[in-house]
Amino acid sequence: MHMHKTILFQLALAFILALNSSNLMAQTDGVTTPQPRQRQYTKEHPLVYEDVWDLWPYSFLNDNGEPEGYNIDLIRLMMDQLNIPYVIKLKSAEETFNDLKSGKSDLTLGLAVGYHDEYGLYGKNAVTLFTQSVVTPKSKPVQIKTFRDLSKPGMQVIVNSNSMCYHLMLDYGWGDNAIPRKDIQDVIQQVSAREEGQIVWNTLTLKWLIHRYLIDNLQLTPVNMPHGEYKFISNDQHLLDLLDEELTKLNVAEELKPLQDKWFYPEHLQKETPEWVYYVSAAAALLLLIMLVYTISYRMQSYRLNKANTLRNRRLALILQILLA
Repeated sequence: MHMHKTILFQLALAFILALNSSNLMAQTDGVTTPQPRQRQYTKEHPLVYEDVWDLWPYSFLNDNGEPEGYNIDLIRLMMDQLNIPYVIKLKSAEETFNDLKSGKSDLTLGLAVGYHDEYGLYGKNAVTLFTQSVVTPKSKPVQIKTFRDLSKPGMQVIVNSNSMCYHLMLDYGWGDNAIPRKDIQDVIQQVSAREEGQIVWNTLTLKWLIHRYLIDNLQLTPVNMPHGEYKFISNDQHLLDLLDEELTKLNVAEELKPLQDKWFYPEHLQKETPEWVYYVSAAAALLLLIMLVYTISYRMQSYRLNKANTLRNRRLALILQILLA
């Protein structure tokens, strides 16, 4: 009997230790794995979407201090389609992700990379891909064309301190070549003014900044390196499932293309002829045709009348000659 009690005690102790072990395994380097949660979004308690204020043209504060960008338009479109009340806030990258982790916000967009794992769960579908490019003065040769080029001794490059490129350089032990900066908006203008330096960051962001500040002495060159998947991040799995489903519908219906052209490829909009131009051109062509037909008809009728008058006059002249003879 005593032996049976001992065995039962040992089994119970082993079970408790197993539970504690599984809880410990859910933590890595002191970081707790995010646990999914679900809540109802109402007008009184709307969904809180937070994003960064300096990731042009995805999310940024415009000259009036208002949220603007592709992410903002996308969220407004999707929340309206799903009939979910929401508010939008833009903050620093650190605040944005910490608010998501602590529950102060419900949703953000970010790269599905290891250093974001602790803040929330990722959606299944990528909203877009982040490719990397290097900005250099046109007067200087391009020295960075592949990711491996960033490892060359003395290859100093300016990178965004929150970027995937910077984290990868640190992971590969190339941190000495990285010059981390937060305000790339200011940095790209300095590189242009001095015609010195090189910046590696997200392609579309660098392209947008060059266009925004009418910079014509810098060139943008793609860098062959891993792409980053830009996804929704949340601790509400049900919300992520809804967003994945809605994103698929919008892609199938090609309703995202106007937003993508607006923020990423404005040159497409400039090249496309507005639809009203075709209508005006068609109306003008029709009017010209009518005028041409009328002119031809008028001239033909005038010719026939003149010919008839000439014949009549000749006949009258003959008759007068006969009478006078």
